[in-house]
This record gives sequence, structure tokens and C-alpha cells, in this order.
Amino acid sequence: MPERQVSYIQPDQARRSFALSPAQWRQIDGLLRQRGVELCEERGWPLEAFSAALCSIVEELELH
Repeated sequence: MPERQVSYIQPDQARRSFALSPAQWRQIDGLLRQRGVELCEERGWPLEAFSAALCSIVEELELH
């Protein structure tokens, strides 16, 4: 079975792409850490995990 390709997103790129408050960025970072996802200095966050955390934040915003 071929090894699965993992895509990453750099924090700077994410911040330019998504207009969130500093508190929301801390919340995303906290969610990723809770899920055992560490920021890789060279590559950034795994895109799949970052997307899931971002969706959680957006869902929370829609509820308020």
C-alpha cells in the first residue's frame, strides 16, 4: 500500500488566508495541541488537522 502524502500549511500562510482574531488563532493552536498535533517548524501544521480545527472554530462562531 502506498504511503499517504501529508500536506502542510505554514502558520503565516494560514494567517494571510483566514482573517481570525488572535484569540481564535490561540483557540486553533489549543485544539491542535489537544488532538496531539504539534507545529512542525519546517513544514507547519498538517493541513487535514488544521482544517478540522478551523471547522470547529467556524461552527462555534455560527452558533453564537
